[in-house]
Amino acid sequence: MAKSNSFFHRLLRMLVVVGVLPLFIIGLLTYGFSRELFLEQYGRMALARVGASAESLDRLAEEYGDIIGALAEDEGIREAIASGMEERREDIEQRIHLLLAGRTIKPSVYVLDRQGRLSFGTDELPAVYNPVRQAGWGIFRIAHEGGPQPKVYAHRHEAAGGRVATLSLIRTLGNDRGETIGYVIADVYRDDLERLLLKEDMPFSTSYLVLDRYGFTVLNTAHPELEGTLDRNGYRRIIAESEEQVRIGRDEGGERVIFFAEAKTGLSVIGLTPYEAVSASTGYIRNLFASAAALSLLACLAFAYGMAKRMSTPIIGLVKGMKRVSRGDFSVRVSATGSDEFGLLASGFNQMTEQIEKLLQSVKEEQQRFHVAELKALQAQINPHFIYNTLDLIKWSAKMNETDQINTIVTQLGRLLRGVIHVKREKVTVREELELVDSYLNIQKIRFSDRLFFQFRIDPDIMEATIPRFTIHPLVENAIVHGFENKNGKMFLVVSGYREGGNLVFEIIDNGIGMTQETIGRIFSGRNGHSTGILNVHKRIQLYYGESWGIRIASEPGKGSVVTVVMPWPEVMPRPEDMSRMGGEPHAESRGH
Repeated sequence: MAKSNSFFHRLLRMLVVVGVLPLFIIGLLTYGFSRELFLEQYGRMALARVGASAESLDRLAEEYGDIIGALAEDEGIREAIASGMEERREDIEQRIHLLLAGRTIKPSVYVLDRQGRLSFGTDELPAVYNPVRQAGWGIFRIAHEGGPQPKVYAHRHEAAGGRVATLSLIRTLGNDRGETIGYVIADVYRDDLERLLLKEDMPFSTSYLVLDRYGFTVLNTAHPELEGTLDRNGYRRIIAESEEQVRIGRDEGGERVIFFAEAKTGLSVIGLTPYEAVSASTGYIRNLFASAAALSLLACLAFAYGMAKRMSTPIIGLVKGMKRVSRGDFSVRVSATGSDEFGLLASGFNQMTEQIEKLLQSVKEEQQRFHVAELKALQAQINPHFIYNTLDLIKWSAKMNETDQINTIVTQLGRLLRGVIHVKREKVTVREELELVDSYLNIQKIRFSDRLFFQFRIDPDIMEATIPRFTIHPLVENAIVHGFENKNGKMFLVVSGYREGGNLVFEIIDNGIGMTQETIGRIFSGRNGHSTGILNVHKRIQLYYGESWGIRIASEPGKGSVVTVVMPWPEVMPRPEDMSRMGGEPHAESRGH
C-alpha cells in the first residue's frame, strides 16, 4: 500500500487545505479583541456620564443646603418661630420665594417649629412632617446628627398637588442658647431629579438608579414602581465589593453593563445598560467576520467535498453492516474495494461475519437436535405409563367376566391410542387434549365403579388454544394412581381451565390422600420414583416457554391436592364448524360424571 494513499495522509491533507481551525481561532480572537475594545471605550464614556450625574446631585444638595442654611440663620425667621408669630407668615414666605427665584429646579421649602404647630413654606406642609410624632427617628433624627449643617435624607411621600418627593434636605433651627426650636426642610421632587440625571445623554436605552447608603431606592427610571423600596438586586453590595466602577452583572432584567459613581451626599448613582444593546453595537465587526468566514468556509467545503465523500462511503457501509450484525443478521457483507486501511477493515469484517454465521448455524442445528431428542425422550416416558395402567384394568375386568365393561374400556382405549398414534404434532388444542382425558377418566370410572366422580370446568374461549401434547393427561393419571389408589370412599376430581391475563391456567383438583411438602420437593427434584408424570410435564413446559412457567402443587395429607399448570397464552387454532363431538367430549360447558 502506498504511504501517500493512506487514511492518515488523506486526512492530513484535508485538514491542511480546509484550514477551518486556524480561521476560526483568528476570527474569534479578532472579534473578541474588537468587542473588548468597544466595551472599554463605552465603559469610560458611561463612567464619565454617571460621574457627571453624581456631581450634579452634589451641586444640587450644596445649592439648596445653602438656601435652607440661610433661612435657618435668618433672625426674623428664628424670632417668628420662637415667638409663634403667625402674622409674620407673608414676610417669611416672601423671603423663601426670593431665595428660590431663578432656580431651574425649585423644591418645596418648609419652616416649622419643633411642635409642628406653626409652619411657613412654599406649599402646604405634608402630613409626614410631624416633629412630635416622629421625634427621634426618620428625617428628624437625621437633622440632629453631626451638627447644624444640612443633611440629605432619602424617603418618598406625596406633597401638595400630587407631586412625589423622593429626596429631602433638612437643617435644625436654633436659638441663641443653642436649643433646637424648629426645622427647615427642602423637598426635591422625583420629576426634577429624573430630568437632572437624564440630561446626561446615554445611548443603548440606559436607565438610572439612585440609592442611599442604606440601599433605599430614591429613583429608578426603568421601574418607578420599585422606588421607595430597598434594593433587592444587591447593587449596594456590588458597589461595596467591586474594585472597578464598570462591570457586567445580572439582575431581574437580565445581563447588564453596570457603572456607578458615589456622590458626596452619600447617594450612589448607578447606570444600567442592557448587555445585548451594547453587544449589538459590535454587529458590524461580527457581520464582517461572519461574511469572510462564510466565504472561506464555502471554498474549503467545495474543495473537500469530493474527498470527504470518497472517504466516508466505506465507513458508512461498514457502520450499516455493524448495525445489521447487532440485530443478529450475520449474512451481511460490505464492499471491500481498495487497498488502504478501509479495504483491509472491510475484508476483516466480512471474514468475521462469515465465520460467526457458520458457527451460529452449527450451534443452532445442534440445539435443535438436542431439543427434539429431549422432547421425544420425555414423551416416551409418558406413553407406556398410561397404556400399562389401562391394560391392567382390562385384565381385571376380564377376570370378572364383565364383557360390556371390556367393550367400553377397549373403545375408550382405542380413542386414546388413536390420539397418541395418529397425532404427529407436538402441540394440540385444549379440545383434543381433553378428549384423551375424557376417555381415560371413563375407563377409570369403570375401574372404581360408582366411587369416582369427575367434572370439567373449561372456559369456552380456550378450547381452541394450542398446548403441548400430554399436558393434562399425565396430571389426571397421577391424581388417579397416586391420589385415589389407597383411598376409601367417594373420589372427586375436577379439571378446570381458564385464561388469566396473559396466561393459560389449568387446575387438577382431587380429594385424594394428599402429600407432604417433603414429597412435593422430591417430585420436583426427581428423587421421587413414582410421580414422574408431574416432573415430565413441568420440564416440557419449561423447555417450550422458559423457567417462568410450569407446575405448582398445593397439598395436605388427607385433604387432597391442587395441581396448577401455568403457561403463556398461546395462539388459537380456528375451530371447524362441523367438528364432530365424541360421546364424552368435555367441550365449552362444564359437566361431570
